[in-house]
Amino acid sequence: MDCLGMTVQNNGYGHLYRGILFKLTYNVAFLWHLNNFYEDSALQLLSTPVWILSYAFLTMKTRF
Repeated sequence: MDCLGMTVQNNGYGHLYRGILFKLTYNVAFLWHLNNFYEDSALQLLSTPVWILSYAFLTMKTRF
């Protein structure tokens, strides 16, 4: 709780959600891939590389 309080005090509430856009981008790509994979869609071949490349967004989220 002290870490949360100090972060808000020093940087504001916006700093708590700094990496959320990267996480949401990764989640959308991952869910799109899972939907195409389990539905046996023709887009499965397209969604797999997009999902793998979107892992970079997840890495960027942890850096922020």
